[in-house]
Amino acid sequence: MWILYIEQDGRVSCRRRKLPMLSRTFLELIAIFLACLCLPLRAAPDTTASVELRSQTVSLPYGADLVTLSYRVTAGQVKEIPLVAVLVDTLGDQDPENDLPRYVWILTTAPPSVPQRLLSLVPFFYFSPGTNDHPDGNALPPFIDIAHLDRSQWKRISWYAAQSFLLNPQPWFLWSLPAAGSANWYEYERVRAATGELLMALWKNANEVDKPLWLDSPEWRETEAILFGRSVVRGYLRSRQLQELRNEQLRRQRSRLARNWELLRQRAEEEHLFFDPLALPSGEFTHALLWVAKEDVERHWRVRPFNHRFLNIRSPWRDRHLKGWQGYVKEVETEEGTHHLIPLAIYGLDFPKIPTLLVDFRDVFNPKKRELSRRIKGDGIRYALERSPLWNGTYRMGTWIYDFFTGRTGVDYNQPSRLSTAAQLGVLLLVNDQLAPDMKVLIQEELGRLKLNPLTLDFEGFPRVAIAQHAALLKQALQGEGLRQRLLQDRQRDQVRLKHGLGKRFLFQLVRFASLGQYRHREPEEFRAAYIFHRKWRHHQDFLREVADSEGPLELVWDPQRIHRSLQFVLENADRLPESTGRLAQVLLERAQTPELQSLAHRCLLAFRPSGELRASGPQILPRPPSLGLPGQTEPVSLPRP
Repeated sequence: MWILYIEQDGRVSCRRRKLPMLSRTFLELIAIFLACLCLPLRAAPDTTASVELRSQTVSLPYGADLVTLSYRVTAGQVKEIPLVAVLVDTLGDQDPENDLPRYVWILTTAPPSVPQRLLSLVPFFYFSPGTNDHPDGNALPPFIDIAHLDRSQWKRISWYAAQSFLLNPQPWFLWSLPAAGSANWYEYERVRAATGELLMALWKNANEVDKPLWLDSPEWRETEAILFGRSVVRGYLRSRQLQELRNEQLRRQRSRLARNWELLRQRAEEEHLFFDPLALPSGEFTHALLWVAKEDVERHWRVRPFNHRFLNIRSPWRDRHLKGWQGYVKEVETEEGTHHLIPLAIYGLDFPKIPTLLVDFRDVFNPKKRELSRRIKGDGIRYALERSPLWNGTYRMGTWIYDFFTGRTGVDYNQPSRLSTAAQLGVLLLVNDQLAPDMKVLIQEELGRLKLNPLTLDFEGFPRVAIAQHAALLKQALQGEGLRQRLLQDRQRDQVRLKHGLGKRFLFQLVRFASLGQYRHREPEEFRAAYIFHRKWRHHQDFLREVADSEGPLELVWDPQRIHRSLQFVLENADRLPESTGRLAQVLLERAQTPELQSLAHRCLLAFRPSGELRASGPQILPRPPSLGLPGQTEPVSLPRP
């Protein structure tokens, strides 16, 4: 029997007692009555903060919207911190069907300062001077240019080629500085990509009533797939291939999270520790916190054994610091009474093989030395052994055996970088209301000691950097001309690509090169209407193709009203659309279940070819009417596939 006890300080605790059978019902009613009266009047200290994700839109005078995802924290005072911003090209109208996301800014990160860039060129420099939190408002580049996703890949390929053929044959001091800078910059980009991936997932999974259509656009899904895949060929894959890549990566990520969750939970249970998972607003657990009860430490001092495998921390049963612990303590009520929990460590679950140690509250250098094991080994081989006479087959074989052993056995040394998981933890601390503010500050301070890259983000200054970045972005968007000119050039580039073929575009580039950039081909203003129509058609075609490729009943998986709008657009503009759209209508006609959707799909089909046939390259379509609920028709008529 659970009984509610009201303590002297006003807290309500639950305890289990064995009571006679006759008195249980009466005491249960009293307990419920007292709980209803006392719980709303309880005056407890405000130890948690409520977090709310919200989006804000600023209309720009050149036909675009700057949409910002921010979180509002209520903990004593209300704070609103921006996280990520997207420039949506609306063409100056109110039609959401032709909206196109253009640029993405990750506001929790700032471009590295000049001292950071110089220090990143120094080999074996494993310190960070801090983050540039005062960026220039006129030179704030977007993190992602959705229209040119392959530019970063070309830059990386050209840099690797220049380093291999031009710099590597030079003396050590000439090639080591650029090599160290490129390695640090690549790691910095991976951390930013992990942060952006998490923020974009939070945006899409936010519980909003009316989500904008551009969040489901192919361009946005390609951006998510590119951030999630992190593959060298990601910028050259098609939309469907990128989506398949992202689905496969999501499946592997869920598998890693589930495996590491269960592994860490079992190890915590075996060692009599408290397992506390940390969740995102979407409900996904990506990190976990381990606690130990102070009463258990005093009761089992130097008695209880401890196995540090997969936990990688010292035994709490032999640590003198825990007996006289003066740090953060969390008080919880359990069946056995009141426990005072002491934080031990934080682990990242989205990591290969094992949960990775991110924070050790008793040994601040424990995670750092494990991260250094990978950096020192890689830099030592790259900058010292490869150019020395000692680097022979024996050392190569030894390095391979060491990498194979540490990778297969799950030893937390020489593992992939944990900075991406640490950056995700920094974002989780911003949007998670599970932890007290004092605990969040403590975790951010401990994460700051994990920085080994001069370009690494400042986890403690995420809110400060985000506010400064957002202010600079607003200034650039409203007052500057750089962003406006860039958007207009991208629109012109899309119109040229839409109207002209590859040969003419190549000639335009030659003329521009010969004129030293003075000539730039522009389409007349009369072509704007055709460009708007093309963007609307792409929106409906991509949506219908996604519906046709999906599984399950269409009316249950997708919004029927949205399917009707897309089919109505196809029906009204059938004379201007390619015949491939008619094949999509055929697939929808075969899979539709409701008479209204079948009738509309059949009308779209007949609008393309009244005779019921498309070209020989496509499937043959027979113009048989669908079921309209007439007497004698029990099932809809499905068209045979060729």
